[in-house]
This record gives sequence, C-alpha cells and structure tokens, in this order.
Amino acid sequence: MRTVSVLALSAILVLSACRTQPVEAPTPLVGPFQVQAREVSGKVLVKVLDSTRGSLPEGTVVTLELATPAGPITARTVVKNGGASLSLTYHRAGQLHYRVTAGQRSQRGMLRLEAGSAVRIHAESQPRAVRVVGGPRPLLVAQPVDRFGNVPVRPVRILTFLPDGTSTRREATPRHLLMWTPLRAGTGVGELKVSVTADATRRELVVTDLLPGAASSGVLEAPAQIAWADAQGGWRLDAENLRDRRGNEIVTGSAVTYIGLGPQDLRFMATVPAIDGEASLNVAPLRAGRYRFFLQAGSLQSARVGLTARPGLRRGSFRVKRQGRVIILGPLVTVHGALVDTGTGVTATVLSAEGRSLREDVIPVVDGRARYEIPVLPPKARFIRFALFGEGVTTPLFKDSR
Repeated sequence: MRTVSVLALSAILVLSACRTQPVEAPTPLVGPFQVQAREVSGKVLVKVLDSTRGSLPEGTVVTLELATPAGPITARTVVKNGGASLSLTYHRAGQLHYRVTAGQRSQRGMLRLEAGSAVRIHAESQPRAVRVVGGPRPLLVAQPVDRFGNVPVRPVRILTFLPDGTSTRREATPRHLLMWTPLRAGTGVGELKVSVTADATRRELVVTDLLPGAASSGVLEAPAQIAWADAQGGWRLDAENLRDRRGNEIVTGSAVTYIGLGPQDLRFMATVPAIDGEASLNVAPLRAGRYRFFLQAGSLQSARVGLTARPGLRRGSFRVKRQGRVIILGPLVTVHGALVDTGTGVTATVLSAEGRSLREDVIPVVDGRARYEIPVLPPKARFIRFALFGEGVTTPLFKDSR
C-alpha cells in the first residue's frame, strides 16, 4: 500500500512539471503621437493625442518635463480615451524647452512665453548730474516688469521737461531686459525732469541736475594799483563774471587759481573757491617792485594785471612823541633802511569813542618826521589814528585838546 502511494505522488509531480508556465502579455508599443503646447495665465498646458487609432494604448504613462534654469520640472499622467493632458505652473518669460515621453517614445519642443502687462516701472538717470558744456549726455535707464517680474517688450513712454519750459515726448522699447536712451540736456542749467511710464503703471519721475560747464571767460580786477611791501595792507584781487562758454555762471565751489609773478623771480600760487561766479583774494607783497597777476579756472587764463609794491615802513618805526598839543611821528624808516621821502602824506583820522571818524587830515613828512598840531576838535573826539604805507597807530587825545 505504501508503494502505491509513493508511485501516485511521483506521477503527480511529473505531470506538474510538464505543465506550460503562464506567459505575461507584452507591454503595448506606443506609436506616433501629437503634442499641442501653449501657455495660459502662467501655466504650461500640454495635450498629447494619438496620430493613428491605437497608437496611444490606454494606461500608458505620459511624462512632461520642462527644462528651466532652476532644473527640470516634471508632471505625469496616464492615457485615457486615446489622449492625455498635463499642466505645469511656470511664469518666467522667454524660450522654454520641453520633452514629452510616452512609453518608449519621446518628443521635444520649444514654447515662447511672453511677459504680461507692466504693473510697475523703475527708472533712473546716469549720471545723476551732468554739465551742459563739455560733459556726457545723461542716460535714462528704465525697466518695466509684469506681476511675475518679467520685462514686457512694449513701448515705454517718455515725457521730458527742460529747464527753459519746453517739453518733448517719445517712446522707446526695452532691449535685453532694459530700456535705455540718451536725454537731450539743452543749454540752460537747472533740473531736467523726465516722466516715465509703460502700459498702466504709475508714472516714475526722474530728475537730473544740469550744471554749468567749466569756466571759459572772466576778468581779473585789482581796485588798488599800489601797495606797500611788508605792510598790514596789500592788494585785493577780484575774479569776476566767471562763466562757461554758453554764458552760464560756473558752479559755486569751482576752483579758481591765482598766479603771481614778482621781483627777483618771486612766484606764488593760491587756489580759492568761486562763489556765485566770483572769487576774491587778498595779497600782501613781501618785496618792493613790480608784480603781475593772472588767474586760471577751467579753460580760462585771464589777462595779466600789473601792480606796484613800494617799500613799506620798518616795523616799530611808527613812534609817537607828544609835545603839548603837537604830536611828532618818526623817524619814519622804510624796510630798506631809508627815511620816508619828504612830502609823503601821513593820514591823521580823529575818532569818537565808538570808532566813528570825525575829521581827517593829511600831514606831510619832512626829513623823515611828520608833525601834527591838534586843532580844535568836536566834543566827542577821543582818539586819533595815523596811517602810512598800510601801517598805522592809534593814540588817545590829550585831555585839554577839546
């Protein structure tokens, strides 16, 4: 009995081994298909359709891949009723490359995404301030953007207001993400105002300062032609009517350089800022002789002005000696050690306690001295000042001089 059972089991095993193993059905092959791609409101819509009946088997996995600067973006779905639809959100304008894969087939394409309407605009001028003479033209740079930050390639409207009250209107289109155009600065100084807008954006106002050019004209004046060497006074050199070649007054703060040539190869230079188209410099000569001065500013080199410096008083030689109602000055000695020439006038000014001039006399020098006899003076007279060659001395009057 046991033998029969073993034989029966062996027969069952043999029969099982002889049975045919089940074969899996092959994956359906995908035939040619069509791809329709478009962009709507920031979304990439792709529709996949079969080219011939049965070329897209039901249930086939379809993948959409967008090639973006930040890396690929993918979406997947399956074929239903002979087609598939996919969508991905993407807002960057420009060329967008994509690939659609269905089964063993794939198809590539390119979609052009356009920017939307501008919602804001940024504008500026470069540089912020320019010279109307000899400087570069100002450049207007603007960038309109839509709500996703894309730059629409549509006209930017430009309205320009010149300082003289005239205005111009024109349009320019962004290129390579920016709109730039040179501005006409005109000839007058002031503010160049530019209003910029695109689509329905708010107006952006850009202001450029139009400054005068460098000095090209001006004159050098010296009210006093004579000064005394090594004295307290000197010359005042006035630079006047400093203007650019279009007649504009030069910028306050512009450098004005005075150059002086004196005796014994004496030379000096001083630079001062211009204020309202003028500049001034006080110069005290160190030596007696002939001096020539001129100024330089921008492209201007003025005509030369000739001035004379006479020998001044030696310091400490202005001595005062009283003899009753007489005041004696001297001996008056020049810086060269010589007595002041006979006939040279010394100015005597009578002053009140407040320093107001009440009387002025000129007394001659005789043999190096000047003699002043105090006249009858007003009750308010308190002091008398003597001056010669830019030097001076002030002394109280005698009590009985009134």
